[in-house]
Amino acid sequence: MSIEVTAFIEVIQMYRYNPWLNVRSCSCLPVLRYKTNCTLVVPSQDSEFYRIPRLVQHIDDNAIAAIRSHYEAVLPPKADVLDLCSSWISHFPNPRIWQSGKCIGLGMNADELQQNVRLSDFVVQDLNENPHLPFGTATFDVVTCVVSIDYLSKPLTVLKEIGCVLKPGGLLLVSQSNRCFPSKVVSMWLNTNDAEHCWIIGSYIHYSGAFDPPTVQDLTIGDGDPVFMISAVRRNDIGGKSSLRWQ
Repeated sequence: MSIEVTAFIEVIQMYRYNPWLNVRSCSCLPVLRYKTNCTLVVPSQDSEFYRIPRLVQHIDDNAIAAIRSHYEAVLPPKADVLDLCSSWISHFPNPRIWQSGKCIGLGMNADELQQNVRLSDFVVQDLNENPHLPFGTATFDVVTCVVSIDYLSKPLTVLKEIGCVLKPGGLLLVSQSNRCFPSKVVSMWLNTNDAEHCWIIGSYIHYSGAFDPPTVQDLTIGDGDPVFMISAVRRNDIGGKSSLRWQ
């Protein structure tokens, strides 16, 4: 059976503090023991769900400010960026503070993407139908994904693809909060908490084989929406498409 249709989640007792992800945690830890596929809570055509533009903020102003501030601190100047699962707004710093090179958005709704003033171009693609990214090897310096990785049903494949399109030493930035469309996330998401979500994302990154060990930072501001930034650097000792896409 393909590893992309098999999910084994082993829940084990964990320490209250785990240095691997630098996050204070709770009672149990989901370890994605084999390269995981994820079943959506309500399997359906995403293209129909996302057909109507949603020009709304999916996290509150504090969480947006936290992500923007973190980007300001870590994004290299003139970096070529892929904003994965993009929409009508990206949370990049003010252009007077940081300017990208090319900035490509990949998302589900053309109307939303057209309104995103930070994008130099965009691609409409359903990653649950086709998880292969339409870009060449080592195209981008940075890949971002904001509060959307929980909607991916083939996360391992997508993370391998990210490893392909990132330049060696390139940066992956995955931000996550506790808001979601409950009917569209993978089923294990609704049965796990914020700390466990960070572990799930870290496991996706680890099992892709494309990255150095991931880290996580709690960027939550005050009583605003919780927001965590999971970061990883693309390994220098692996090849491109042939060594990742076809494992």
